[in-house]
Amino acid sequence: TNSMETFEKNVIMIDAFDLLNDQDLTLVSIGSGKINNKIKTPYIHLGSLNDDYSISLVYSAADLSLVPSKEDNSPNTIVESFACGCPVVAFKIGGIPELIFSEDFGVTVSDYNKKDYAFAISKALDTRYSRDLIRKFIISEFSYSVVAKRYLKIFNSMINS
Repeated sequence: TNSMETFEKNVIMIDAFDLLNDQDLTLVSIGSGKINNKIKTPYIHLGSLNDDYSISLVYSAADLSLVPSKEDNSPNTIVESFACGCPVVAFKIGGIPELIFSEDFGVTVSDYNKKDYAFAISKALDTRYSRDLIRKFIISEFSYSVVAKRYLKIFNSMINS
């Protein structure tokens, strides 16, 4: 992600949070990109987490995972979030609608703007998700054995044709 896109994602997410006016929210981020903009919502940056266990604890503790990308194909953050049973709010771009194809897994937003993103976050916060259903879906579709079998099937079809 380039720095301009990171800045733009931060702005749309912060502006969306500022529209929510919910005192019970805390925004937590991980990774190298700390949000430096002013934000009304309490904010904690955990920095870069280098082990799967720590990352899974963060996703498991979260009510929602926010993916405010303007351009993306199929972000690993969504798969990681689902693996921990955490629903996602993201824009309807690239391969994201193929991951969040049901409201059982989160909310997708069609228009890239703060008002629609804030509405989607609010809607997701008001929804009771089955964390177990989310986790089972991602394991059934993205576990190593499932993906390996799909690759083998493609490889064998190429060899046989």
